[in-house]
Amino acid sequence: MKPPTCFACGSRESTENAELVYFALSPAEEAAADRRSASGWVGHPDNAVWFCLEHVQLGRDRVSLHWRDAMAEISALTRGL
Repeated sequence: MKPPTCFACGSRESTENAELVYFALSPAEEAAADRRSASGWVGHPDNAVWFCLEHVQLGRDRVSLHWRDAMAEISALTRGL
């Protein structure tokens, strides 16, 4: 797992002060994730993104979006933070 660094502002937080938000995957990505999991793969999923508590709502509001779309929206909203 990647360390808890907020995607919106870049702050490095402890896991108590950050939340991991999971965005949607495409069907092909879901199948690939299932295969990796079944094989014992460990690592940071592409659709899992850390947010500090100040910015976590940006992620929560977009969990139904594909992870690339969610990240693009959040990046556009937070430019210049």
